[in-house]
Formats: sequence, C-alpha cells, structure tokens
Amino acid sequence: MKIILSAIIGNEAPVIERFIRSFAPAVDEFVFVIATGNQEQDQTREIILKTCSDIGADYGMATYENAHDFPHVDNFGAARNEALRLAELSAEDGDYIIWADADDTLADGAAEAIRAAAEDGKRDVYIMPYNVRGDKQVVWRERMVKAGLGSKWRHAIHEQLHFPNDVVYRMIKDAVFQHLPLEDKQGGHERNLAILQGELKETPRSLFYLAQEYFQSGKLNEFNPIAQAALILGGLTNIEEYEILTQMAQTPGAESKRLAAEAYALMPDRREALALLINYAIIDGETDRAMDLADAMMALDKPKRTYWSLNHEWYGWKADELYRQCLRLSGREKDADNDWESSINNDTHTTSVIH
Repeated sequence: MKIILSAIIGNEAPVIERFIRSFAPAVDEFVFVIATGNQEQDQTREIILKTCSDIGADYGMATYENAHDFPHVDNFGAARNEALRLAELSAEDGDYIIWADADDTLADGAAEAIRAAAEDGKRDVYIMPYNVRGDKQVVWRERMVKAGLGSKWRHAIHEQLHFPNDVVYRMIKDAVFQHLPLEDKQGGHERNLAILQGELKETPRSLFYLAQEYFQSGKLNEFNPIAQAALILGGLTNIEEYEILTQMAQTPGAESKRLAAEAYALMPDRREALALLINYAIIDGETDRAMDLADAMMALDKPKRTYWSLNHEWYGWKADELYRQCLRLSGREKDADNDWESSINNDTHTTSVIH
C-alpha cells in the first residue's frame, strides 16, 4: 500500500520546498500538475526536482493548459482532475490518494495519523481537519480517498470531490492540515472573481439551451423557472432573449401580453411576437387593436438578416390567415375575400378544407 499526494501548483517558489518536506513523511509519491495560466513560470519546477532528489522522494510532473487566456489557472476543478488522473495511473489496488495545496503544511502528528489510517485501509474516504486561519476557522475536507473509486472534482472554484457511488468514510481528527500562505500573498480575490465571471458567461447559454429542451419537450413546469433564471441572470443575446420571452408568453399562468410586448420591443423587425399580441387581442375581444396590430405585422418585410430562429411561416401563409381573420372580425369580409383571391396562384392546385 502506498499514499500518493496529488497537487496542483502555480508559481510557488517561496513555499514549494516547505510543502514537499512537510508532506514527505506522510506520502510515498508526489504528483504535481503545474497550472500557471499565461504567466511566465518561476523556479518552482527546478525546486521540486532538487528537493525531491535531496530527500529521495518519487514524483511525477505535468502541466495543465488553460482553456481561456487567464494569468492564472482558469478552472481549479479541471486542474485537480488532471492531477487526480495522473495519481490514479500510478496507483494500484489498495493505494490511497491525498490532496493538498502548495501553501499547506501538516501539523505535528498528522503524518503518523494519515499513515495509520491508510494502513488500516477499512474506509474509502478519510475526512481531515483543515485549519484555514490558524485555529479560528477549521473546515473538514475529504482529504484521502482510495484509488479506483471514480472520484472527480466538481466546480471551477470552491471545488468539491464527488463520488459516483456510496462511500464509507471516517473522520481523522489528528490529521490536521494547516493553510499557511505567505503574508504578502495577494490577488486571490481578483483571480476568483475572474474565474467566476468566466463561469457566469457560460451559464446563461447553458440555461437558455436547457430551457429550449424543456419547452420543445412540452415540460412547461420545468421550462418556466429555468427561463426566468436565464432572463434574470442576463448575458443572453437578443435572439436568445427574444426566444425565451415569446416562449414564456405561450405558457399557462404567464403574463403573456407583457412578455410578448417585451419581445416585440426587443426585436421590432420580427413578426412572431406581434402575432402573439394579435391573438391575445382577439381573445380579449379587442378587434380594433387586433386589426391595428395585424396591419403593423403585414407592414414588416422579412428581415434581411437571416436569424437562426426565424419562423418563416409568419412571413407566409400563417400571417396571411391571421390577417384575414382580423379583417373578418372587423366586419371586412369583402376585404378578406379579396385578399384570399389575390393570394391564389392560378398555376398551382388549390385545396380547400371545409370543417
């Protein structure tokens, strides 16, 4: 049985030797994944090589490449998963993987407690205390997991370990991890804000497409809260927001007229929202308003820009039928008949359905 330490590191030259020497009594092998974003790397790599060589520690090293152009790691969960993957490759049945950060150390007696827990080997996961601010804030974290559980990290920041199946765990109070950053270390909040902003930029898009799936599947109870969340969060394109508004305007219990009006105000060159407003005016018995809106709809030519969500039927037969309905409701039967006759192409067959 061996214990493998899985760590992601940035430019850690001032603390990396302290880190290695503190954890060496507790582990048999180190796996380092360097995640420095687009920063120029300091001497961290060289210090790792020298320190591990001096104390005779086994180690592996790799690099995490950002998906985004950030001056730091862009996704802590993804970087930790890369370190975890490499540790799993080195592990055998019965081995354990432990994780820590470069500015962490072990308290007195922690290495012995970790070794004893791993040698006992009766649990899948061992939870250990983390002194974040001395003894003023102690957080219990899943620190040591048995290899082969399928463990994965979730979230780009404030990441958490996830296990695909139920696990048996034990809390080891004597295995205390200490967070000891250098006093002059700064920039963490700015980094975290940048990561979270990057995540939020993707979230509206994800919510939009989730809402589309629910709407197209007819799951309107699930659609509404997701659609509302997408609108509240913001960040949608005009087309996406238009789609959400017109879809919400068609769901039971919604403020249909207000939502359709907001959609029309957002993209006044499109007919879909106007058609909804016409139908609601008809339902309310407001025939004059329906006729005015129908005239406005028919005055709109097909947009020169080809929107991916454009409903072409509202620039053809659907709009024609709705317009004639408004004419008839306004007492203009002859105008409706004339409009019908003018639309007939005598070169093609016409089918009439009488119900």
